[in-house]
Amino acid sequence: MTTKLTAEAEKLSQEKHLTITQAMEVSGRLERFRRALSSENDLFLMLAEKGPFTVFGPQDSAFKQVYDELMRNKEQLIQVLKNHIVRGEYSIEQMKTIDSLTTLDGKTLTVKYMKTPMEHVEIDGAAIILPNIRCSNGMLHEIDKVLMP
Repeated sequence: MTTKLTAEAEKLSQEKHLTITQAMEVSGRLERFRRALSSENDLFLMLAEKGPFTVFGPQDSAFKQVYDELMRNKEQLIQVLKNHIVRGEYSIEQMKTIDSLTTLDGKTLTVKYMKTPMEHVEIDGAAIILPNIRCSNGMLHEIDKVLMP
């Protein structure tokens, strides 16, 4: 991870009063995912208030590939959104020691800690590219792929 991204995660985390949905908005790279969440009011409100949750937010560059199709299929959209949300707060350090996480839909996400060629954590094959954005109601991690159920 680059120093610039690490500094950005730290800056967002210093805004500890931000909820997960607010941190997504401030980051500027999760807009499509945030818009999709806001179209599902119950999920959006849950992430705006309650917690703790861990959210794996796909960057706009990844989410744009499926955004239009998902916005036309509400059932599939809800499944995909829930596949990015886990109850509890998990930092990247904690994920280095576990094998799986369970999503809001009860699906299992595989967690892999990769030491080479560059140290990182993957969730169902998606690399965490901006980890540990600490929020008032949990943790946000930016990922490079959409986690399809």
